[in-house]
Amino acid sequence: MLLALLLAAMAMVPMVSADNPNDQRDKTPVTLDYATKVAQLHLNDVAAGLPQFTEWTGASVEYDMTFYNTTGDISAYSFSVTKDGKKLGFILVSGIKENYPILEFGKGELLPGNAKETAKLIAEKDAEKNSYNLNSVKYLYLGSTFYYAQYSVTDSLKKVNGYVTIDLYNEVIVDLKNNDVAVLPEADSGSDAISVKDAWAIIDKKIGLLDTGAAVPESILGTDTIYWVPLYDQPSGYPNSCAPTASGMVLSYWRSEGYTNFPSNGDTLILELYSAMGTDPVLGTFDSNIEPGIESVSQDHGYTINAVPDTGSFLFSEVKSEVTADRPIHLAMHGAGTAIGGSTAYGNHSVAVVGWADGSFNALEINDGWSTAESRYITFNNWASTYPVYVRP
Repeated sequence: MLLALLLAAMAMVPMVSADNPNDQRDKTPVTLDYATKVAQLHLNDVAAGLPQFTEWTGASVEYDMTFYNTTGDISAYSFSVTKDGKKLGFILVSGIKENYPILEFGKGELLPGNAKETAKLIAEKDAEKNSYNLNSVKYLYLGSTFYYAQYSVTDSLKKVNGYVTIDLYNEVIVDLKNNDVAVLPEADSGSDAISVKDAWAIIDKKIGLLDTGAAVPESILGTDTIYWVPLYDQPSGYPNSCAPTASGMVLSYWRSEGYTNFPSNGDTLILELYSAMGTDPVLGTFDSNIEPGIESVSQDHGYTINAVPDTGSFLFSEVKSEVTADRPIHLAMHGAGTAIGGSTAYGNHSVAVVGWADGSFNALEINDGWSTAESRYITFNNWASTYPVYVRP
């Protein structure tokens, strides 16, 4: 994990913002019927465009449940991806056009285990302890991994007193009274990632074609991957070593491209970078230590490799350019959400960027130092800030 004291708390709270009178976002609600069409289109796009989801080919979506925000408006609809009677995954569609059409999707379950049943038990115990009655329940979605069960409660006179809210991931009672309506962030003004407005425009056009019986083009416009970047996890006994691990994957790739002086053992190379970056087992690695650490280890093995930090706006077009040139990127993320289909937010974490996918959403393919089985995808801009380092021999 990377040191980011000012941003550390951002990974622990829902993605929310107060109402802005000058906000020009589209407040149009999305109906369940329309959301179902959005989900099916996305399923088809992902199955055709992302290699990890080819098993979704020929699958269909089934409505699962509705989520709300803290003011009682619909924030999202969840759908199960099914094929031949087997559940393959989930898709979460926004309930309002001020957010991106697809909020989350992935294999497996949207919510962990028996989350709803556990939440009810927690609420019942609290009701018994405090002598109130539980009434109807609404499920809230306030951002990636921020899912809640909210029960209305009454006292013995049957008067509505308020709510008890249970965090479905952490299985604890929480207080959301100071949070406002959830608004997932649109692309930053300095970013070239697809905007919320343009993402919906693509979806609306496709559904219009679908309703008239016309052929519907895929929204996955392209993907590209740098092959042979290894999947390493952090060395045992060296916590918070994500930065040297990410750089170790990048430099090990260059070893396969002819820079054979680099150690063939991944842990050996990572520990050299751990030392060169001044990584602390508690605090992690300062962003500013990443590039000198990469260059120092490279020099130790007889190579001049430029590690170039991008201190301006991190652009999706720059990712495409580096991937086209077969140059993996060290990306330090701060306040990052989950990978597509993941259940744990990255927070402050370094990864190796090895590819991209674009269309009605933009995503980076990453080796995240957590999974040694396969690379993952994270939606572009699913973070509070970044510190990219381009590694260029």
